[in-house]
Amino acid sequence: MKSWRFQLAFFLGGALAATALALSVSQLELDVRSAFNHLLDAGNYSWDESRAVFFDPLQRNAHTLPTGTGETVIDGYTTATFRRRQVVLLGPQAVLKMNNGWRHANDLTDDEVAELGRLQLSPRLGTAALPNPVEQPPVDPRAAKRAAERAHRYTHAMPHEVLRYLLQHATRWRMQGALFAADAADTYDELRELETYVMTGKFSPRLEPIAPWGGLLGTPKRPPSRPLPPEETAILFVTITGGQIEEFSVEFTRSSNISFDGKPAEKLTTTTVYRMKLLKIGSTTVTVDPEVKALFLDVPPSP
Repeated sequence: MKSWRFQLAFFLGGALAATALALSVSQLELDVRSAFNHLLDAGNYSWDESRAVFFDPLQRNAHTLPTGTGETVIDGYTTATFRRRQVVLLGPQAVLKMNNGWRHANDLTDDEVAELGRLQLSPRLGTAALPNPVEQPPVDPRAAKRAAERAHRYTHAMPHEVLRYLLQHATRWRMQGALFAADAADTYDELRELETYVMTGKFSPRLEPIAPWGGLLGTPKRPPSRPLPPEETAILFVTITGGQIEEFSVEFTRSSNISFDGKPAEKLTTTTVYRMKLLKIGSTTVTVDPEVKALFLDVPPSP
């Protein structure tokens, strides 16, 4: 029979090991948050956004799509290019370079909405722009409405806002090689909400919180979300060099059973990678023409 001293030593050793592990994990999160605060303190940066889709079991890059580049002054202007479309952003507002000049997203004419809908499909949904202008049939009212919605998707959250949201939800920090990694979602609702925000910069209305008394007021309550199975994940990766965030990405892995040509269903795993590179932190300048600044609403004139 083991002595009580041995049992006590074994218990204390395990407790100390668990405490050391917890402190180590907490330190990883602190390192990432410190680098993020450095980005905020720097006040400006340039960025390069891209997406890639992988299919299993091929395990190869099936589709890679650069979606935008830009320069951002935090709490100021952002100049960006999405799919050859020049855009200037300020808070929730966007001014776009159209064929006839600069236009505020709220003031687009029907022809300009059609121009976006036909030749500049939403970059945030990963749809490639048509290579050349072509003759198009008249715009269906429903298509015009969808194009108008696409126009307003240019008012996307900035990279530092996306990263802030990710850090608020990240758990279980660890190192994967030289990368800081964390789980970003544990349930299907969390995964959908995160994917919607990262890919579009907006929250999905159906995922807004529902009050516990909603059922009494005639609004159905949202049922509890199911936990994600092991094969479906949302993982945040952060690259830090010299105390600065060089890149962050989110890998969304989904699985589904699909049947081809009447054959028995097979499990298909799809991984979508959202990747953001951060450049020139603290040394980026953003220049906006006065004519463009004048189009923004409720913005005091520059001195």
